[in-house]
Amino acid sequence: MKLTMKPQDLLTNHFRIDAPHLKALKKLRVATVEDLLHHLPARYEDISDVQSVAGLSLGQETVVYGQLSGLKTRKAWKAGDRLPRGM
Repeated sequence: MKLTMKPQDLLTNHFRIDAPHLKALKKLRVATVEDLLHHLPARYEDISDVQSVAGLSLGQETVVYGQLSGLKTRKAWKAGDRLPRGM
């Protein structure tokens, strides 16, 4: 038996969606498979324009991708938890 999705099918017919996610989907007006396929986030980031951090302007909104390295942990003062610390 092969299950197929049609654009007009409700998402709830194909996926188990909990109450908080149903509420979020309703707020976005996404109810069907077609709605989901055509939904674009309100803020779509274009990651094709790669710049160095030095090339950014003051006040410019941007997304920074990077890799953290050389992290060390130290003991927290009261709780005894380990805290990461960058160098």
